Amino acid sequence: MIKLQVFDNKKTWDRYTVVIDDSWFGMSVNATSPQGFNQYGGESKDLCMEKAVIGKEIENLDILPIEVKKAITNRIFDIVF
Repeated sequence: MIKLQVFDNKKTWDRYTVVIDDSWFGMSVNATSPQGFNQYGGESKDLCMEKAVIGKEIENLDILPIEVKKAITNRIFDIVF
């Protein structure tokens, strides 16, 4: 089973921090666009989990922008396969 957490700081261009299993990624609202941001950040054990930095955890992933959902799906697919 994949462990997934998404945080939103609502302040910066790379506002989403996505934790998938042992890795974290920074993402913008338009994460699948060439003008967007969707980058591997490192291992989750090294992630600063301060709320001031990563924001509040999103409990209902349905509220995420479709581009972020697509980027998360692509990242999970890459990890699994």
